[in-house]
Amino acid sequence: MEQLVGVHHHHHHHHHHSLSPRAPRTPTRPQPQPHPLLHHLPPSNNRLRDLHSQIRIHPAVPAAASRVIRATPPFFLVLLAAVYLLASVTIFSAPTPLLRLRLASPRPLLLPMPAPPPPELFDLDGGSVRVRLTNVGAAVTSLLVPDKNGVLADVVLGFDSLDPYLNGTSPYFGCIVGRVANRIKDGKFTLNGVQYNLSINNPPNTLHGGFKGFDKTVWEVAEYNKGDKPSITFKYYSKDGEEGYPGDVSVTVRYSLLPSATLKLEMEAIPLNKATPISLAQHTYWNLAGHDSGDVLSHSIQIWGSQITPVDQTSIPTGEFMP
Repeated sequence: MEQLVGVHHHHHHHHHHSLSPRAPRTPTRPQPQPHPLLHHLPPSNNRLRDLHSQIRIHPAVPAAASRVIRATPPFFLVLLAAVYLLASVTIFSAPTPLLRLRLASPRPLLLPMPAPPPPELFDLDGGSVRVRLTNVGAAVTSLLVPDKNGVLADVVLGFDSLDPYLNGTSPYFGCIVGRVANRIKDGKFTLNGVQYNLSINNPPNTLHGGFKGFDKTVWEVAEYNKGDKPSITFKYYSKDGEEGYPGDVSVTVRYSLLPSATLKLEMEAIPLNKATPISLAQHTYWNLAGHDSGDVLSHSIQIWGSQITPVDQTSIPTGEFMP
């Protein structure tokens, strides 16, 4: 509106003189004036100041048109000036986008953050096997399987309430651990010449991803199938700098029940923009006699490995291998 008022005032001045009793003078071409928008440009920007020689209000008005302007009512004159100003800005703004960028201070675009998904429990029923899960840490809270007599028993440790999973008092029962399971010595590592310092949640080391690892976050439920092939897919977006780790990571975990009384787990982590260490783990505590049958100290387990890695007093591997 400031530009239109200024142009109107200038032409209205000529209209006033056309009504004076003095003899008419030969119409003269109005002197070019700098585009009024250029007065708002910073003086240090020489490229935009050079536009003084390109953007004008009056040069496009021929001398013959000045006679018409003298006899034109002011209201039409304002419209004419508005159309011309619009044409001028349109013509010059296309090849010189810097003009538009400098005319107004950009304001940050504030978008509403999506609400985090609510913590929930989900059931997968495979007939002979039933599993209950939560999107808090993508954790298994219950796994019912039949014994040799067909009696169902819950063979994993878990809580009846979601509160321990949410408030961090669960000792990693049944959850997905990340970004890196187990410990990182002194909570630091070097990758591509850059040293990263992580959260020290298990002094002097970092453990299971830090203070708020993947186990303590509420995951998105991307897919939930209850039919003949029951399955559930959880997704989590880990941001750059989370607990000190570099880069954004998209994590997907899928649990599915197969006809052979099998619980299948698929885990995938995709770094999106930076290299980062990834070592996911499913941290279920098992008691194959049922979680309420007592301890597992009399149970036997076989691990198909020929060597072990000894650890120091803070549970960090020493780097050696032992048979």
